[in-house]
Amino acid sequence: MLALLSEAQPVHAQRRFRAPIWFSGSDSTDIAGLALHLANGLGSDKHVRTYGISCEIGLGFWGMIGLHGDEMNDDTSKGRVFSPPIEHQVNGINLSGFGSIGGQEVRGINMTLGTTLLVRRIDGLSASGLFNMVYEMNGLSLAPLGNESRRMRGVQIGLQNYSRNTRGVQIGLWNRNERRGLPLINWNFRAAPAPQPADSSSAK
Repeated sequence: MLALLSEAQPVHAQRRFRAPIWFSGSDSTDIAGLALHLANGLGSDKHVRTYGISCEIGLGFWGMIGLHGDEMNDDTSKGRVFSPPIEHQVNGINLSGFGSIGGQEVRGINMTLGTTLLVRRIDGLSASGLFNMVYEMNGLSLAPLGNESRRMRGVQIGLQNYSRNTRGVQIGLWNRNERRGLPLINWNFRAAPAPQPADSSSAK
C-alpha cells in the first residue's frame, strides 16, 4: 500500500493523505479506504487518488442528453471533451448511482446503475445499467444498450458495440470496429494498415 501511495508523486504539490473515510473535494489528495463524492471527474477534484472504494451519486445519466456516438471519434474542438485529463484515479472499486462522467481513470472495477460516460480510461471491468462510453477501455465492458470506446483492448458485450481502435471481440446485435461491421460477433486483432502516401507522379 505504501508503495502505491508513493507512486508518481508530483513534485510541484504537497499531497494530503486521508483515511479511512473521506468526503473528497480538495486537490492533491490520496484517500485510502472509502471515498465519498457527489460526482467524480467534473473538475471539482484535481489530482485525487483513491485506494479502496469510491462511491458517488454520479451525473452520467444526465450527461447523455444531447450526445450521439460520433462525437467520441471527432477530432475537432468539440470532440476533445471526450479525452479529458485524468482528475481522479480510482485503484480498486468505483461505484456510482446515476453514472460516472468525465476525467476519471479506474484500475479495477467500475459499476453503475446508469451510464459510464466520457470516462478517460478503465483497466479491468466496467458494468453499467445502460451504456458504457469510455475513451480507452482495457478489459471487459458490459452494458445492455451498448458500449463505445475510441480505443478498446478486450471484450465488449451489449446490444450495440463500437470501437475505433480495436484489439479484441465485440458481441451484440450490431458490432462495428475500424475494419468492418457485423451482427452478433465481430473481432480485430491486427493493426489497421497504414495509409499509403500519395503518388506524386500521378498527381501531375
